[in-house]
Amino acid sequence: MIPFNRTVTVITRTPGAVDDHGNETTADTATHEGIRARRELLSAAERVTLGFSSAAYVYYFPPGSPVTAVDRIVDGGETLEVRGRPSIEETRRRPHHIEATAEVVNP
Repeated sequence: MIPFNRTVTVITRTPGAVDDHGNETTADTATHEGIRARRELLSAAERVTLGFSSAAYVYYFPPGSPVTAVDRIVDGGETLEVRGRPSIEETRRRPHHIEATAEVVNP
């Protein structure tokens, strides 16, 4: 059993219109508060001379949690973007948990 020791907000983002440059945009279409999760650091980097830092985490969610490849996660004071499609990890009989990789969005 994974100890889900955090509570996060998942912001569902849906692909929308195309901007003036031909790039697809996304729109926030739903907010899911109080989602249980666990977070583990995947990687971190800092460039002091450039004033740049980044961090990536793996988030673990209970099965059925509303998280997709284009969503954002708000965890405490940090906003993160999910990178890639979350995977559903299964036991022999049923889904066990969802794993999603997310990176901190720099302001």
